[in-house]
Amino acid sequence: MNNQNQNEKKVLAIDLGSTSFKAAVYDLNLRELRFASRLLPHRYGTGNRVELDLQSVNDCLRQALAEVEADDPSIGTAAVTSQAQTFTLLDCDDRPIFPWISWQDGGDQAIAEEVARKLPDFGEHCSFGRLNANLQISQLARLKLETKQRVVPLPSYFLYLWSGRLVTDENIAAMSGLYSIRHRKWWNEALKVCGLNVEQLPEIVPAGRVAGITNEAAREFHLPVGIPLIVAGNDQTAGGYGARLDENRDHLLTLGTALVVYGYSSQLPEVREGFARGPYPKGGFYQMIVNNRGGNVINWAKTVLAGCDSDDRFFAAAENADEDCGGVVFDCGLKSGDGAWRNLAPHHTPAEMARSVVDSLAEEAAGMLENLQDGNEINRVLAAGGGRFRPLWMNTVARKAGVQVEPTPATPLLGAARMATEELARGIG
Repeated sequence: MNNQNQNEKKVLAIDLGSTSFKAAVYDLNLRELRFASRLLPHRYGTGNRVELDLQSVNDCLRQALAEVEADDPSIGTAAVTSQAQTFTLLDCDDRPIFPWISWQDGGDQAIAEEVARKLPDFGEHCSFGRLNANLQISQLARLKLETKQRVVPLPSYFLYLWSGRLVTDENIAAMSGLYSIRHRKWWNEALKVCGLNVEQLPEIVPAGRVAGITNEAAREFHLPVGIPLIVAGNDQTAGGYGARLDENRDHLLTLGTALVVYGYSSQLPEVREGFARGPYPKGGFYQMIVNNRGGNVINWAKTVLAGCDSDDRFFAAAENADEDCGGVVFDCGLKSGDGAWRNLAPHHTPAEMARSVVDSLAEEAAGMLENLQDGNEINRVLAAGGGRFRPLWMNTVARKAGVQVEPTPATPLLGAARMATEELARGIG
């Protein structure tokens, strides 16, 4: 490849996020040229069931890729990052058996407890220190697969459609509960508990590496034929890679659907209750704390407070309230994503109530940062997600945590694009 053609190359980044599917085209200097997004509809059922309709998922991604002009012939490679743990099953004819089971699905706690008893060293092998009902391993134990059925994570499904190769990366695999970080392969003991064999699972490659080459079937999703497909890990890891945490050793604070604090480590972190850890591109590791009391709480509060029915109105109201919130205190719901106000009186305003929500979430974030640093100094916190556009949010976290908080333009899309450009530089295109 001559230098002129190399400079004309572009990369496509795809983020199969929890709220929406996004796609963007970047040049090799990681400048965003085009962007598209489509909201992802969910189905909610009894027993905390959360599913994604198969056709809606396909249409959502197809529309985003069409809008971003993914069939641009100058695109040299595409990288895919994704929400983790969302999966379906394929039958022997490669047809999905049922809708996507979302990572937000509540699962069956009794089955999770049974699986946990059979795998007492679960935390030593997997990303999560505790086996929970919504983890893929628990869901698979509940479903009891037949031998010809295959487990397909969300990004693997599209990679399979586009390249004919069923593959995942070790970053996402480690979050399933079926992969051993210690042994760097599918974990035999976990597979036995679920009645699985290795042939029913995708091939594993490191995050940031090539998973396949697009074939003619990729045209249905407006993708060029013959370009490499890069697996870019879960969306939090891709966001961390976009923020270059492996270089600057900062910490990433994301206020999105969930509240997440994420940090890089050159060595595999020890197992800690309430933490997640796993592989990071280029041989590193990550450690993070996830709290579902993030954007979910704000979205709920917007439906309750008068005049706060959008993000802009909610934060504008909160900024007009005093720092002490007029004495109002907001308690976040532990699991439900809602909450309740204390010390509330008739004279209190929606602005004070909104400010108390921000204050409570910032207190949560400060505690998460303190736990993640584990006695080590945090140099700087980079604010990502919707929180990076909200000075009140960043200033409140900085005040409560006693750290410098700055906005970062890093997104999972940018991190995926960085992986794609680095693979092109290695000469894969």
